[in-house]
Amino acid sequence: MRGVAGVAAVFALPLMWLWTPAAHSHPVAQPPVAQPPVPRTIAGSWSILFGQFDFVRTASPGTFTDRVVAQRLGVFCPKANDQDGQLVLHRDRRNWRVYTGTWEWFHPSTCEPAGYGRVSVLLWRYKPYAFFTAYPPPGAMGSADEFRIERTS
Repeated sequence: MRGVAGVAAVFALPLMWLWTPAAHSHPVAQPPVAQPPVPRTIAGSWSILFGQFDFVRTASPGTFTDRVVAQRLGVFCPKANDQDGQLVLHRDRRNWRVYTGTWEWFHPSTCEPAGYGRVSVLLWRYKPYAFFTAYPPPGAMGSADEFRIERTS
């Protein structure tokens, strides 16, 4: 038995050296990658339901409107929907993350204007996203549309 244990020890010693990590191979903590700060305004370019909108300041302080860069996919009235200026947002004076306003809606069957519905936008504090909720105009059929939009610039 002594011979077998001695032979096992002779073979195990080199294996231990192979499996023991070297002193310099311990992971070194890397500094966190700095993320660019999230703008504290809705002004800029946004991806909205596979379309591209720019929100720009108007002459009225704290008010923004849309410029359509690319229509949303599947818009049912492409000649009426997603035209510049149909969306107007006002920044809440107490909270830079909150915007409310109106968005023009259209009847799907006729493409005639259905009126303006309420809109609310809540910017995420640390990410380039916002929660977007659009309510149909009073008397119009349908329910609120809720989705996430993403800042692209």
